[in-house]
Amino acid sequence: MASSWNHSSHSGTLRRSATRSWPSYTPYDVRAIIERIEHGDFFCIDTNIWLKGDYEPGIEGMLGWLKERRSFIAISAAQREELNKLRHDSRPALASAAATVARRMVNAAKDQVVRYPDPPAHRPDAYLDNNLIRMLRAHLRRANGGMGYGIVVTDDVELTGRIYTLPAEQGRGSEAVTVLTGPEFTAVMRRDKRRIP
Repeated sequence: MASSWNHSSHSGTLRRSATRSWPSYTPYDVRAIIERIEHGDFFCIDTNIWLKGDYEPGIEGMLGWLKERRSFIAISAAQREELNKLRHDSRPALASAAATVARRMVNAAKDQVVRYPDPPAHRPDAYLDNNLIRMLRAHLRRANGGMGYGIVVTDDVELTGRIYTLPAEQGRGSEAVTVLTGPEFTAVMRRDKRRIP
């Protein structure tokens, strides 16, 4: 499935920081995830996470943190097209869930925590996971002098395996990427209700 994504020119914060230091704590921490986004690292939430009602508290927590920090994530055209296609699915529950997610994304865009950086590609034949892999591969190669980092939130086991093979292609260790499952992401976003300094 397609994903919401961030990388360099398509993510960040509306605030200007005086220095750019990389977070030094685990990616299973709200602060680390938000700061990675603000620093322009690749970040995406797979469509399967957006669609599952059990993960709504995690999504809403993430959007709340972004709003508080005046930061944002980008939603790719591929993901928007996938959601549009799912809104017309013959399964009523799936169509309803996709319509709810599309409205949530529009509301988040109104709050300036979600951006739509690219026009629709109109490629219904494209395999959307391949799009995510292509973007993450390019980000890891070019960002931060070839030392880019990526966080992906997905329950897709096949996609997870593909993501973890990308750093090895570039002679790097698996620490160059982090994959959080829906339950892990939701737990992280709900765990710490305090303000991030």
